Amino acid sequence: MKIKNNYKSAINSDANRLHVIVNSVLVGLLAGLATTLYRLILGKAEEICFHIYSYFRIHLSLLPVMFLLLAVSGYVTGLLVNKFKMISGSGIPQVKGIIMGYFNNNWIGTLIGKFLGGTLSIAAGLSLGREGPSIQIGASVAEGLGNKIASTRQEKKILIASGASAGLAAAFNAPLAGAMFAMEEIFKYFSPVILLSTMISAVTADYVSKLVFGMNPVFHFSLSTSIPLDGYWLLILLGAVLGAAGAFYNHILLLSQKLYKKCSWLNTKTRIIIPFLLAGILGLVFPIVLGGGHEILGVIKISQPIIFILLVLIVKFVFSMISFGSGAPGGIFFPLLIMGLPLEQSMEILLLTYWDIMKICFIILLFYPWWVFLLPS
Repeated sequence: MKIKNNYKSAINSDANRLHVIVNSVLVGLLAGLATTLYRLILGKAEEICFHIYSYFRIHLSLLPVMFLLLAVSGYVTGLLVNKFKMISGSGIPQVKGIIMGYFNNNWIGTLIGKFLGGTLSIAAGLSLGREGPSIQIGASVAEGLGNKIASTRQEKKILIASGASAGLAAAFNAPLAGAMFAMEEIFKYFSPVILLSTMISAVTADYVSKLVFGMNPVFHFSLSTSIPLDGYWLLILLGAVLGAAGAFYNHILLLSQKLYKKCSWLNTKTRIIIPFLLAGILGLVFPIVLGGGHEILGVIKISQPIIFILLVLIVKFVFSMISFGSGAPGGIFFPLLIMGLPLEQSMEILLLTYWDIMKICFIILLFYPWWVFLLPS
């Protein structure tokens, strides 16, 4: 029996059906609204988090109440994860599994559970991001809409991918990144209809997000000078170091998930209590590492001691592993981006120190009277 290659049918599926493109506008609008609301709530939750810990640092007699509230919040989040299995972690693998037909998803339960679980996690101060949940929220909205308006299974898949693209675009004001994510991570092949659908939904969601948050970028850096041409080799070194650090991060992340599973005295309902209680301790003694990492952006500078910068990097890294490994609803991308800042600053300080040492050695060699050894004794 000759097996037909369905690559062409996958590429050309719905290629002439303009309503798929039109529906992607609606997906982008609704997914953008949901993701923008989620982004607003998480922003307020993170602000409340720092205010609460600041209050308890002053009123130390109320610490038992604080840790009791954290334990209850962690348990409630665990109950949500146990009831809605799809909300655990970032949600990106679940979105891919739904599109590939591996999972059956209750989209409304996932949407509500992700909102509540993600908000509780960020309000407690867990080191988690919003990119993965935003993708899953956008995909859930698109799935619910696709159940009503999609005429074929392939069209529903395209709409879900468009919702994921819209979620990422609204989370970071990055429509191109949203479309590329759908093409590279979900489908892994090029299709004109998929590209148009994901791009249109991403641009629509980005427009909705900008209406609320304005035109300012998520990451704002003021650059007064540029890198000289003879310093471009440092970018290659920085890229190599960050690439190796990313691979190490991924390895330890998977290891942390395995370690949680090996703890037989923990289950889905209780393991999330651990990062919640740890967030309480860090909120009292080292609050800079809490949340996604916006506080780090405003604090880390090259003028600070390298010991402090490395301490921020190490504590943020360990706390991120404990937070995400527990299965709490949240992503890893934003904390990972933030950790690149203290790592880069540490490298810059170390390189500056290295070059200072080299200059001193060169000056010593240049002016040291080594020629006296050539004179006859």
